[in-house]
Amino acid sequence: MNQLCTLCSLGVSLNTAHCHGIIITQIKHHIPHIFTEILGADKSTFHCSNLWVWDFLFHNMRWSMHKSTQVAQKLPQNVEEVCQKQFLRLALTIHDYVIHSPSFYINIDQRNVVYQPPSSSTYDGIGAK
Repeated sequence: MNQLCTLCSLGVSLNTAHCHGIIITQIKHHIPHIFTEILGADKSTFHCSNLWVWDFLFHNMRWSMHKSTQVAQKLPQNVEEVCQKQFLRLALTIHDYVIHSPSFYINIDQRNVVYQPPSSSTYDGIGAK
């Protein structure tokens, strides 16, 4: 489950659905026959339910669900440099393309792109802050 650990260490918010998908993909890649192999006397097969995922994450990964208590926005260590570079890029664009429209300045960063749906909780190591 290196993929889950890597995503968690990068600060990606991992909910049950994300973990479920990654775990199923890994199982299908490494032991695909488990989904068709009869396991029980009642002729049942393995089913990767949410309950199974929660149990796996808790007992095998030592993870539990953590809920955020406040909005946390991390600024890069070189925030001044990033802002200055952005300012210079904008100044050059305005100069080179002779932009006089005020709408350029107002709507400069209003992109309606969702990279990851917001979540107020994520999995992390048991006892992690």
